Amino acid sequence: MKVHIGIITILLFVFAACSNSHREQDRQQALNDLENFRDSVQNVVQDNANVNWNEIENEYNRLSDRAEAVYSDATDETHATLNNVQADVQDSMEKMKMESENFNAEADERMDNLEDWWNEQAEDAGDAIDDAGDDADGNFEETKEWINDNWNKLKDGTRERWNELKSKLDSDQNDHV
Repeated sequence: MKVHIGIITILLFVFAACSNSHREQDRQQALNDLENFRDSVQNVVQDNANVNWNEIENEYNRLSDRAEAVYSDATDETHATLNNVQADVQDSMEKMKMESENFNAEADERMDNLEDWWNEQAEDAGDAIDDAGDDADGNFEETKEWINDNWNKLKDGTRERWNELKSKLDSDQNDHV
């Protein structure tokens, strides 16, 4: 009987040790998932201004909830690690959201300037387009180059506005040749 109790005690100890080991692996995986998520979002935002922030926030909430579940029985000190990672991811997401909004605002402003330039030039019929000031042409060329350099990051509405303006420019140049 004493042998059985000893074996049972040993098995319980081994089971508890294995459970703690798996729990630590789950916790580390949850942290890794949150950090990898942050890095993925950074890459997406750098490459594309058409970001669906609702989907990103939903995925963050899913990963964060999973992490909270595996940290539910952790000590305050261990749980602080999770809190720090969550705060870092949230700060990073806010920063990226602001950068994305700023980029889109700049793209819209540049398109507004191009359209204003075009409308001013179109008002001066005939050869006036060819005689436009160097300043306007320089700004136009600079903005055109910026749009081409950032094409993949532009939101769809900005791309459509550029294509419409470009079509008008091409049409007008053909009319004056």
